[in-house]
Amino acid sequence: MNHALGACIESDNLDRFADLFPAEEPPSDSARPKARLNVDPEDEKNGLGQLVLTLVKLLHELLERQAIRRMEAGS
Repeated sequence: MNHALGACIESDNLDRFADLFPAEEPPSDSARPKARLNVDPEDEKNGLGQLVLTLVKLLHELLERQAIRRMEAGS
């Protein structure tokens, strides 16, 4: 099979497929809602603390498993 011909046919199919969907205009800056995220500093600290605690627990578990594997392997 001629690869150039295959690519041409595929391209034609994609163009016809794209014609099925109307082009949408992106919303103007004035029509876009202004998104704001109100974050309570206390909640932010608690979330960060939880993340650090979770990472420490994960590292502890990984190191513990690695030590057990090494002991069982005799190294």
